[in-house]
Order: sequence, then structure tokens, then C-alpha cells
Amino acid sequence: MTDNIKFHRRSGSDWTPQAIYTKFEFEHRPIPWRQFDQGTRASLVPSVLANISQAATQLHPGDVFTVILVGHDDKSSMSLGGRSLYAAELANGLDHFRTGVHVDVVVQACYSGTFVDEIKAYNQPKRYVHSSAPNNVASRSDIRSPSGRFSNSKFSGAFLASLGEIAPSTRGS
Repeated sequence: MTDNIKFHRRSGSDWTPQAIYTKFEFEHRPIPWRQFDQGTRASLVPSVLANISQAATQLHPGDVFTVILVGHDDKSSMSLGGRSLYAAELANGLDHFRTGVHVDVVVQACYSGTFVDEIKAYNQPKRYVHSSAPNNVASRSDIRSPSGRFSNSKFSGAFLASLGEIAPSTRGS
């Protein structure tokens, strides 16, 4: 057993290593993401947009940028920290990335297809949007927990399960 940590990409039935780190390198690498929490609630939307703007100036063709938004949507915007992030604001921010930068956007909210539609309207290459619902459908689950609350959404359950399936043939090696 090795202490190396491998990140793979599947090509047909083969899993090809894309990056290999020693355990030390992996644990001491710079973390390339930011998570905004309740402590930054009042400035959440401006912070998200500023982070996107900063990344757009720093990333180059071949780089990957991912935005994951989880919140509540009202058919035209997503509520983040008590302020609305409009689909047009996000699409406009993503429009500033250089050609060739791969941008992934994951939106988990009711009516989040609005974000898909808006980003698609900008006709930007290498923009991939994963939405939990069409622009006219709520994204909540009908499944209730034992306490009577809704138990995640169908989207988050499937999304989280898919994360556990990354490179299944390499586990334990």
C-alpha cells in the first residue's frame, strides 16, 4: 500500500492518473477554493461575485473554475445571505473568463433552471451548468425524515452519491 493520493480520469475502461500527490504534498497544498458561511452572510453575494471576477483575471486556458451555489430560488434569482443573486449577474460574471477556461456551475435551488437559461443565452464556450430543477419546478424532495422535515432533495442525494463513485476501481490502492 502506498501513501500516494491519485486523482484519475476514466478513458474507456481504463483509469488514467491525472495527478499524483504524496500524502504530505496533498495535506500541505494550497486550498484552491473558498467557502462562504454565515459569518459573511451580509456580504455573501458581493463576495461570490468578487471571487468570480478575481478568478476570471487569474485563470488561463485549460484551467478549471467551479461555482457551487446552494440556496433558495424564486424563479429569477437565488437568495444567498438575505440578498438576491440574479441569474443575469452570475452569467455576466462568467462572461469575463478567458476563452478556454472551463467553468462548472452547480446550482441547487428550486427553479434553478433559470441560471441554465441565462448562462446559455450568453453563448459562452466551456460553460457547464448543473441544475437541480427546470426553471418552472421546485427542487424539494417528497421524502421526509423521521422528524417530519424534508430529507434533502432528489438532486443533492444523487449528486452526493455520484461523488462517492469517483474512480471506484482505484479504491484501496
